[in-house]
Amino acid sequence: MPRCVKGVARMAAVPIAVLLMAFACNAQAAQPTPSSHTITGTVVENRRDCVRDGACVLVVQVGGERWEVLYHPGEGERRCPRAELAAVGLALQPQDKIRASGRITARGAVNRLDLCSSADDSLVRVTPR
Repeated sequence: MPRCVKGVARMAAVPIAVLLMAFACNAQAAQPTPSSHTITGTVVENRRDCVRDGACVLVVQVGGERWEVLYHPGEGERRCPRAELAAVGLALQPQDKIRASGRITARGAVNRLDLCSSADDSLVRVTPR
């Protein structure tokens, strides 16, 4: 192959690579972002592992389903946009009725709701003491 043809072939490969990367970025941007989901149920257990260095999770009964509701991710780089959710969660006791809004991270045998994904996430006790 003549030298000038090899150079043109190399130059053509660069725009193709850039074009492929652009399509990949657009495909990722087109993925639907998980929307907020709200559950209302009764606290069965409050796993306060964030007091040490683990995650804090409520186990909540919602009708016939159990949900794990993450209200503090524990130590590490990840932080909740609404730090006050940890205080609300730590104060909850079994039998408290709650309403929680966040992002679903698992559905099926285990249902998980993450309250540390957005500043719009919420956790409220709906039964007075």
